[in-house]
Amino acid sequence: METKAFPPETELEYWKDRAAYLETENAQLRAENSALARRVKELESQVEALMARVLKLTQQVYGRRSELSPKEKVFVGASFQIQNNGRRGQQQGAKGHGRRKHLNLPAREEIHDVFEADRHCPRCGLPYDPFPGDEISEQIDWQVKVERVVHRRKRYHKTCQCPGVPAIITAAPPPKVIPKGLFTARFIARLIIEKYVLGRPLYRIGAAMRMEGIWRRVPW
Repeated sequence: METKAFPPETELEYWKDRAAYLETENAQLRAENSALARRVKELESQVEALMARVLKLTQQVYGRRSELSPKEKVFVGASFQIQNNGRRGQQQGAKGHGRRKHLNLPAREEIHDVFEADRHCPRCGLPYDPFPGDEISEQIDWQVKVERVVHRRKRYHKTCQCPGVPAIITAAPPPKVIPKGLFTARFIARLIIEKYVLGRPLYRIGAAMRMEGIWRRVPW
């Protein structure tokens, strides 16, 4: 800040002029500060409006209308808050519906028995007798089974001396989609489903086959 030069008439007059000058400069600074405060409030309002606009556009682009939650994010000040507009879905503390039974799936039972050494009293050694009723629980298993189908075609030789008939007859070969092809009809159908129904690219199908040990390098 520049210091204004005052004529040295008297020391009292000098300090009066100096105080008046500082009061004028202080008034100017207060006016500038008020203008800056108003500008800051205007910018904060603009930022809040822009953030609300960004949130709305994000929900429109990435959100699905059918899955909108009653709890919506609302921008308040400089943070997001959760606003609950209604009760939908299972509420906290409500009783659940339990797991689905999946009775349409085939079942495979596995018996888990107590070890022979644990079926005796650890103190007296007397055995435990079977108790009616088992503890039953279920899991869902997903198996991807790839196997070789070995076709054994039986052969027979004639035991007669009749001329003009084959000496050895062999069972007919199994039907194939591709003559002399390696893949069964079920295998080719699965490839078509993976490629055109599930939309999996060929390199991913090949990676899945390598995981199952079919080939080190898929032949396509």
